[in-house]
Amino acid sequence: TPGTDPTEPVKPTEPTEEPTNPGYPGGTVLPQHMVTGYWHNFCNGSTNLKLSDVPAYYDMICVAFTGNTATPGEVTFELDKDLCNAVGGYTKAEFIQDIKDLRAKGQHVIISVGGAEGRISVTSNAAAETFADTLIKVIEEYGFEGVDIDLEGGAVSGVNYIASALRKVHDHFGDGFIITMAPETYYLQTAGSSYPSSYWALALEIKDILTICYPQFYNSGSMNGYGGTVVYPGTADFITSLSTMLIEGGLRPDQVAFGVPSTSQAAGSGYVSTAVLATAVKAMVNGTSSGKFTAPKAYPTIRGVMTWSINWDATNNYAWAKAMSDLMDT
Repeated sequence: TPGTDPTEPVKPTEPTEEPTNPGYPGGTVLPQHMVTGYWHNFCNGSTNLKLSDVPAYYDMICVAFTGNTATPGEVTFELDKDLCNAVGGYTKAEFIQDIKDLRAKGQHVIISVGGAEGRISVTSNAAAETFADTLIKVIEEYGFEGVDIDLEGGAVSGVNYIASALRKVHDHFGDGFIITMAPETYYLQTAGSSYPSSYWALALEIKDILTICYPQFYNSGSMNGYGGTVVYPGTADFITSLSTMLIEGGLRPDQVAFGVPSTSQAAGSGYVSTAVLATAVKAMVNGTSSGKFTAPKAYPTIRGVMTWSINWDATNNYAWAKAMSDLMDT
């Protein structure tokens, strides 16, 4: 600065003990290939867990799910009382500390919006503003690193409003902010066509800030796959063909991951063994056949795998996560 002796070194500013925004760690860097799972904030017959119980096999944990109110677009979150009782007591402070501890170990925790019971509607400018503002509040309050969009069916009809809200949240936190989505297969059926469905339209609208899209390759009937093929759930071809459709339709390979159940009890249909899933992953990475389908090229940067859910995986001693963690390392 003018008037300062240039020979005298300037003392660097001392960092404060607490960051300006203690709830959000900017500049998130994710593994190139990763294992993601959903954590239940409810009880449903699977294993009840605290976040601190989630093993290191999982690189990213989606907390399921946010709550909602009668106000369009409003996002809420609080720990489920039945879950807290089931795990022997679990306070908000303990939950927040668990998120910090997981982050310190290199794992990542994001909040998932929607789910089967989610009733959040974002179909107006006012609702988009409310969605963005209340989501920011929840993320900062608990220390989440991002958001997963798991709105079911027609809840994604307000594509432009949802996209504008997500951009506001992204811009608030910066480029390290994680945005993922878990569409049902039906809502991606027109991927790559000139008349995209709602979820595919949303993916394309935010693809410059979208981190990962992991379709739910389960609870589905047969679908139109890449190149006009018909593919059937419960097979490696179902996974590889539909994933290829997303990549060739406009997403980067590192923005695509495979969403599957961790156990046969976790979904009504579509469960595949870890061996079948490994076949699908290796076929995409190497550009080889997954059965009857072969992708037009290799996609070595395909992002990884997601599962519903960590809690169901826990009922089988985390066999799914162990196998997938080894596969991702390979």
